[in-house]
Amino acid sequence: MTYSANQDGELKTIVDGTALEAVSIQNSNGSQRRTAPQTLTLGAGIHSVRLQSTRGEFNVQSIQVEVAAPAVAVPSATPVPAETPAPVATAVPLPVETPTSVDAPGTDDEPAVDE
Repeated sequence: MTYSANQDGELKTIVDGTALEAVSIQNSNGSQRRTAPQTLTLGAGIHSVRLQSTRGEFNVQSIQVEVAAPAVAVPSATPVPAETPAPVATAVPLPVETPTSVDAPGTDDEPAVDE
């Protein structure tokens, strides 16, 4: 939060009805100063922020609200996808044709003779 003050003071911040730790305001002789950041996690939706001076008078110039990056779960060990092995090539025997002899019956123009 940015403020200016001509005297010391104390600021109480209340968010959704819950008081945060009080912040000490230093006399800045009218120049701007910044308080230490306060961290608060809010869920989605509309929220109420109330500032209250519990001591002294001062001017609040700005309140900074930052959107936190959502937490990302990181696995302790990265799983490795199981790979399916490629099929192993197998030798398939091919039928061998028996060579036909030139002298074998039925290969000439003459009919085979049965005896």
